[in-house]
Amino acid sequence: MFDTDALRQIFSIQSAAWTFTALVFLFVWRMWNGAPAMFAQWIAYRAARAAEKAAHWNRLQTEITRLSDAERQCRQDFDKLHSDFIEIKAQLSELRGYQAGYGRAHQEAAAIIAIERQEKPKDKP
Repeated sequence: MFDTDALRQIFSIQSAAWTFTALVFLFVWRMWNGAPAMFAQWIAYRAARAAEKAAHWNRLQTEITRLSDAERQCRQDFDKLHSDFIEIKAQLSELRGYQAGYGRAHQEAAAIIAIERQEKPKDKP
């Protein structure tokens, strides 16, 4: 039924070596034909990663610029508020001085009126 000699030739070491060589050749030929597409995908992947890093860097630069502008504006506002505070403090000190002077003048006027009342002769019995 089966020819054993034919089966020995099919499953021989020489036949296996030629089959392996043919498979390696087919694999290399397929890789050689697919290499440009594979390298194109690899280059696209690398370009996408570089673009992602550049976008991240640009976002960080934008954020740093925004924060430094906000910090500069805060410093300007703080300096303005500080100078306003110093000016208001000076005005408050001046007003306290006026108030203290007004109180002393009022006390001196009351003292003068009291002395005049004491020195006035009593006309009425």
